[in-house]
Amino acid sequence: MVQQEMVRLRRQMEQRRGLKQLVRQREFERKEGQTASDLLSAPTLSTQQKQQQQQQQQRVTEQLYKVQKIQTVVHMNNLKFLQRHFSAWYSVVLDRRLRMGKAMALSDWKRQLRAWRGWRTVVWAEQKQRAVVRTEEELRTEHRQCQLAMESDRRRLLRQCLNEWQRWCWVEREQRELLAQQQETRRKMAALINAASMGNLKAVGTSAYQPIMSSPEALNQPETTEEDVPQRSATLTPNASALLKDKMPVGAMTSKPTQPWQVTRRHVAPTASELHGARQRDDDGAFTCHRTAAAPSSSFENRHAAQQQIITQQRKLLKEQQEQIAQLNVEKSKMGLEMEIKKAKHLSQPSVRGGSRAKSHTVDCTQQRALKETEEPDGLWTPPKKTVKHQTCPHPSITAMEARARQRAERRKEIEEVKLKKEEEKLAEMKAAEEQREREEKEEKRRAAEKRKEEKRQGREKEEEKQRHLKKQQEQLKLASQHNNRALLLWRGLAPWKHLIQLQHANMQLAESHHNLFLLRQCTLGWQQSAKESLSEKEASADQLHQQFLLRRSLSCWKRLKDWRMIRDERAERFYRIRTLRRFLLALLDHVTQERLVQWDLQELAQEHNNRRVLWRCFLSWRQLPCVLREERKKEERRKKLGRKVSEVLPDFCSYLP
Repeated sequence: MVQQEMVRLRRQMEQRRGLKQLVRQREFERKEGQTASDLLSAPTLSTQQKQQQQQQQQRVTEQLYKVQKIQTVVHMNNLKFLQRHFSAWYSVVLDRRLRMGKAMALSDWKRQLRAWRGWRTVVWAEQKQRAVVRTEEELRTEHRQCQLAMESDRRRLLRQCLNEWQRWCWVEREQRELLAQQQETRRKMAALINAASMGNLKAVGTSAYQPIMSSPEALNQPETTEEDVPQRSATLTPNASALLKDKMPVGAMTSKPTQPWQVTRRHVAPTASELHGARQRDDDGAFTCHRTAAAPSSSFENRHAAQQQIITQQRKLLKEQQEQIAQLNVEKSKMGLEMEIKKAKHLSQPSVRGGSRAKSHTVDCTQQRALKETEEPDGLWTPPKKTVKHQTCPHPSITAMEARARQRAERRKEIEEVKLKKEEEKLAEMKAAEEQREREEKEEKRRAAEKRKEEKRQGREKEEEKQRHLKKQQEQLKLASQHNNRALLLWRGLAPWKHLIQLQHANMQLAESHHNLFLLRQCTLGWQQSAKESLSEKEASADQLHQQFLLRRSLSCWKRLKDWRMIRDERAERFYRIRTLRRFLLALLDHVTQERLVQWDLQELAQEHNNRRVLWRCFLSWRQLPCVLREERKKEERRKKLGRKVSEVLPDFCSYLP
């Protein structure tokens, strides 16, 4: 279109140039012809003709001026039209350039937005993947810790049951050995009393003397074992006491001591109701402590920490229970020592009053005391034997026995005093330890109160977190209550009243359950292994599929990138062509405009030169006009002279015409 317009403009300019040249040529020819005709017809023309010629020349000049003016107007209109056309074309080009810039900016913005969205999606996916992996790891760790805690708790329960069973077996064995020793001692003492009553001490003196002399040393060991047995049996369940009650005779259980020397440790020992009440108090205290201690577990962030806290609290409660049981044992031993002191006092009083009685009765009493002293570790009372016949004179062995009995009583008193001193020292130490423990408990309570205050303050700040952990806390409390019920059922409910057959049945059931659990564990391990294998296969297939998806996505992205690059190259090439053409057209427009302006300047210079030339020629002609007129007059005069001469010479033929 631009080329056509340029061709059209060039044609118009050539036509105008040709027209101007033709007009100039014709004007020049006309002027030359006019001047020639003027020169030729000047002598013959009159003044009127000269005026007409001047008027005609003025009209011609006016017409030429009008034609030139019309040509100038046409040229200006053409220039205005060309300027309007180029301004419209330039506005179209600017509009298109503006649109192209807007489109490029919009495409760049869309590309950046698409890239940013892709980057954001990738970042979110990575964050989500990391969160999923972290959550899975936490759940796996929590599950593993829960499994370890359950396994540790189960092993602890089994170990505790095994220890209790071993202690029970040991107590039973000690009881059987003690009963066997007591029966042997009772048998020997019965034989000695029978021999003394029948007067056959000389015959059996040598054989019975050695056991009687060695009885204090031999009996000291059962006394020590008897002192240790209640302390050990006090920490156990009441199963041993129930078995002892079953093995004791009915008379020993129902009869009360009528004499001071018949009082044993069993009579001053705490009853089952007292022990049951103390255990209930311990259980209530432990349960309340457990309930109060289970509350802070809500501040923990996961289940494993709460379970660890529950386990530590249970261990602490068990330690406190053991300390309370040890304190009860100390109190029981203290009560036993007091009762032994009282019994020793009561035993010393009948020995002093025994001088007024008969010698036979004294012998009988000493024998019975010796028998009770030997039977004292067992704590069982047997009815007295048949009355011994009174003898008129005491036997030397009887006096020796009385002397040895007094020596044993003195030695026992010394031992009791030493034991009493040791017990008092021990009680003082225990009292100091108890005071220290109370102070520590008070300090711990104060710290616990401060900690509770701090936890309350933190609890007010973390109310929303507590609401989220409320369900977890309820589950933990339920688990703790189940554990407490199971512990109470194991330690306080079933053990006291189960017999040996039930225990065996329970052991069989435990073995069966252990076997079932073993089988179940094997099956579970096999299932877990198969599940892990299937899971690993699925993960491998998922990874492979994910890699395929990634490869496919990368290929599609690469293809899109290639297409986009081709589109961009085409756009760039088209933009380059358009920009090059635009620059060429702008340069051409500048060149044409410059040439046109130069042509206009040259045309103006030519017109001015032509005007100056015409004016100079006019002035030259005007300056030469008097000379020309003189010459013309001279010529006219000569012509007239020649005409007169010719007329004079030649005859006048006009007069002869008709």
